[in-house]
Amino acid sequence: MLGVLCVDTAEPVFALTYDDGPDPAHTPSILDVLADHGARATFFVLTDRAMAHRDLVARIMAEGHEVQLHGRDHKSMLTRGFWECRRHLGDAQRELESIGVRATLYRPPYMQFRATQMFAARSRGLTLALASGDSRDWEHDEEESIAMRGAAAVFPGAALLMHDSRADPETARSADEIPRFDRAAVLDLLLRNSSARGLQAVTMTELLSRAPAVAARAYHRSR
Repeated sequence: MLGVLCVDTAEPVFALTYDDGPDPAHTPSILDVLADHGARATFFVLTDRAMAHRDLVARIMAEGHEVQLHGRDHKSMLTRGFWECRRHLGDAQRELESIGVRATLYRPPYMQFRATQMFAARSRGLTLALASGDSRDWEHDEEESIAMRGAAAVFPGAALLMHDSRADPETARSADEIPRFDRAAVLDLLLRNSSARGLQAVTMTELLSRAPAVAARAYHRSR
């Protein structure tokens, strides 16, 4: 399978996904909001953070969400050839397995990949899981504005990209861009909106089990 953007369905479900964590400053309150709404999400984790915060990884899974792979670090995979990429992914999978996670989905940092990275992921038994929309929550803004951008990207079969941390603050163009908003408040507003529209948040794996995937052969975005 190529990189998955979303699925082709009229069923009122979408995948809610989080990248760059887990983060003890934000992930617990996000989990609280998910529980309040009875929603499910997929957390694409960085393994250095997952190993440092095993309790959060355990809580994510215990509360019915799923943990999948975002990488050992947040460097673009476009700089890595097939064998280096395959080694990187294998090491990351083994790290997650050591804390009870068997990753089957992989979201490359910045969602950047070409054929080399796609084949390396497939050789490790991983499906490239991208997203069909986002809220630009890697930049600071008002909670309402971020939530409305996210809500506008939600439709039946969508995969929405969110973040429970920012893994690369050093790349921000200015200090004003660094996120300072309440991530849990954004999620609460987003889920209220989607629920009012009859849309249910599910994990990426569940979404992929429900309908045919819409795929991309390559993907390259700066952020």
